[in-house]
Formats: sequence, structure tokens, C-alpha cells
Amino acid sequence: MMKFKKKIYKSFIFIVLVCFSITSFSQSHETIGNKNTGIESDEESNLNSKISDVELDINKAIAEAYKVWYIKKTGVPDFSKYNDYYTSTAVFQKYTEDSIIVSLISDGVKEFKDAFKAGHINSFDEREIGSETTQFGNVAHRISYHIYHTNSNDSITSRGTNSIQLVKTNGKWKVQSILRQIESDTYQLPEEYDSFK
Repeated sequence: MMKFKKKIYKSFIFIVLVCFSITSFSQSHETIGNKNTGIESDEESNLNSKISDVELDINKAIAEAYKVWYIKKTGVPDFSKYNDYYTSTAVFQKYTEDSIIVSLISDGVKEFKDAFKAGHINSFDEREIGSETTQFGNVAHRISYHIYHTNSNDSITSRGTNSIQLVKTNGKWKVQSILRQIESDTYQLPEEYDSFK
């Protein structure tokens, strides 16, 4: 009878240890692949303190890449630093209903400059409102939900998703390509971003 009780006790201890190990493993990995909603709650703020240095670097690279296109109403756009955040071969791709339009980022910069000089654009602000990131070694992928305002901050011109590929070169993360899908009646952003309309 005593041996039987010892076996039950050992089995119970083993089950408790296994459950504890599984719980600890789950908690240590739950911050990987976090979704960034662009609005930081107290819980998200606590999670952000656990984000790896790599993800923080990627977040910074994405924020700076978006800032390149920022044009104030009262100022002249400064695209001089775009090479700091995009590779020399970086491409922009826009998906339309039946094709993909591909151009170099450098060509996009020239088009923006020309549109500003011609008076077609007097302000532009594009911001990320949420994201999901995966990274392996020196490459990373970012699904970036974004909004942008053109010539007015009173209303949102458009919303959509940027699929962004990044590469780490000379110790710094840079954007290599962007593939954009603009929101439409057919393709809608997740409901959690409805406040950005």
C-alpha cells in the first residue's frame, strides 16, 4: 500500500512539473509575433518592454521609412535622407485589379518632387496604424496597415496594407521592397482598425 501511494505521489509531482514547464515555455514565447495596433494600452506597453532589440530596430526603421514621404503644408519636402532607410535597389509595387505596377523608390521620390513643384501635392502624411512582423537572420517581413492624408489632415485619403521586406545591411535595417494593396469594398482592413476611418 505504501509503495502504491509513493507511485501516485511521484506521478502527481511529475504531472505538476510538466504543466509548469509548458506554462513557462508559453509565457516566454508569447511576445513573439505580437500585433502592433498603433494604439498602446497599458498591457501593450508592458509587452513592449519585452520586445527584442531586433524588433525595436525594425520598428524604428519602418517609422523612419514612412517619415521620408512626409510633406508639411508650409515647407519644402526633404527627400535627401531616403537612402538612409531604403536600399539602392528598393522597389515600390502597387497592386491593381489586373496587374502590379513596379517602380524604383528613387523614381517615386522624383515623382513626389515633381508633383510638389507642380502644386499637385502640398502636404502628405502616411502613418502606420498597426503591424505584424516576422524576422529571420538579416531579413524581415512587415505587414503594415496604414493610412495617409493628401493635402489635408482633416480626412483620411486612403487606407491599405503595405507588405514590406527589409534587409539588414552594414548593421542597419533598410526597406528593400514595398507591395501595396489599397483598401476597397472587396478588401477591407480588420475591424480593429475601424477607428481610423
